[in-house]
Amino acid sequence: MKTIFPKIFFYLCLSFILGITLSFLKDQGILVLSIFGISLFLVSAYCFRKEFCEKQKITRGLLAIIVLLMIFSATMGWTRYDSIANPKITQAELSYFNDYPQEVIVIGLIKRVEQRVKNNRLIIQAEEIEIGGEKKEIKGKIMAFVSRLVRVNYGDRVKLKGQLRSPSPFNGFNWPKHLANESIRSIMFRPWVTILEENQGTLLNNGIANLTGFIMAKVYSFNSLLQERINRSLPYPESAILSAMLLGNRGEIPAQISHNFRQIGLGHILAISGLHITVIVAIFFQIALFLGMWRQQAFILISLFLIFFILMIGAPPSAIRAGIMGFLFLLAQYLGREYSFSNAMIFAATGILVFNPLSLFFDISFQFSFVAILAIALLVPIFQSFFFKRLKINPEKQSILFFLLNIFLTSGAIFLFMWPLMAYYFGIFPVVSPIVNLLAIPLLPFILFSGIAFLFLSLIFPPLSLIFSSLSYLFLSFLIHLGNFFAGLPFIGSLQFYVPIYVLVFYYLLLLIIIYKIKKTASPFLLLKI
Repeated sequence: MKTIFPKIFFYLCLSFILGITLSFLKDQGILVLSIFGISLFLVSAYCFRKEFCEKQKITRGLLAIIVLLMIFSATMGWTRYDSIANPKITQAELSYFNDYPQEVIVIGLIKRVEQRVKNNRLIIQAEEIEIGGEKKEIKGKIMAFVSRLVRVNYGDRVKLKGQLRSPSPFNGFNWPKHLANESIRSIMFRPWVTILEENQGTLLNNGIANLTGFIMAKVYSFNSLLQERINRSLPYPESAILSAMLLGNRGEIPAQISHNFRQIGLGHILAISGLHITVIVAIFFQIALFLGMWRQQAFILISLFLIFFILMIGAPPSAIRAGIMGFLFLLAQYLGREYSFSNAMIFAATGILVFNPLSLFFDISFQFSFVAILAIALLVPIFQSFFFKRLKINPEKQSILFFLLNIFLTSGAIFLFMWPLMAYYFGIFPVVSPIVNLLAIPLLPFILFSGIAFLFLSLIFPPLSLIFSSLSYLFLSFLIHLGNFFAGLPFIGSLQFYVPIYVLVFYYLLLLIIIYKIKKTASPFLLLKI
């Protein structure tokens, strides 16, 4: 009976996630998938009954209480998602005034500045709105699309003048829900921007120092310093690609390279996502062990590395959520137990979804990190069991072949889990994408490792950083040439297909069923024994 309570909590967390899923499907009006969700819940309840009644020998009365708790947890998930996805908008909310026929004036604090190729995006916490000469205190966030010539910083209090609009879906992508996950429900295109006060994000309303604001101001200042180091040490366009992958600054990426990467299904690698977080956690852990570190040393080093990376890119909420998932996976790697992994990941996902239930379906970074970590946990051990036996590789010897094969197997597993998501979000799936990704994803750990090592050393010992900046240049140049080569193939534009959501669901169900069948004979969780 001692082990029953963690398992009950595990099933309650799954029920909460299922409740969010059913609420999402209800909004989509997909009756078949809703029926599937209910069927899945019934199957889970049956498995739960079988496991606890037969193995734990609990009474039917206790089982009934547990099932009721699962139903309650699923109801809470449903309600939580619905309250965020379909909120009641009052006049105190900025979004209440969306699509007003006249221009409005919004005053607020800049919380984030995102650089893009065509424009910059300002995330602003609104404080006041002026309509027809009447001023009102307001709350809510707005995303403003401004010219790249507009120079503003985190913490500046600004005045925006323009049309306040509601975000709209495009190309099948639910942009309103994606922004709502960050509490953004209003947008402005090309507003007139006036800086009222600078560096106000570090102060509260009464002038007292704001610790969070102070830290974030230092983080963005640190980001600017690292951007300067990249521009000084690497030529263009390699410097632009590294800035996008490490700092989240995509404003300098050449339009042609961006187009080529999207065309061949490689656009995801240029934008910081959960994939990058997963690579830092999973593959860097293997690198540390390969270099002879103990598990405890590797765990501490990669944890600090992860914190450094998240701060380096400006600590956006999506990266923080992906970082939490990555850290708990790293913890499971350190403990070396599959049981701790499954519990940690579900508990972490549930904790994140309690605060951001829309992340399950509208946070690409969260989805990429979760799916990539699932790939490493579920599929990599199967690949290892198959290839290590046939190639007669002994994991205990930590050879170069073992290390390189692990990176390739990890990359292949991640791609098999991630390609449907990439195709779904980017709208198309080029048939060359599997080949390109299997060549490009193994490059990612080397690019991230050399790039982060270069930036870190540039701060403490600049001469040594030249070695890693040269390595970064080589890896980035190969990546750019790889993308340009495949994008230049004459047939590339015609060999593409769309992936609807029902294909997405069917693919993951089929993949999980296959993994479940294979894992009965495969060696258990080899990755955690590396």
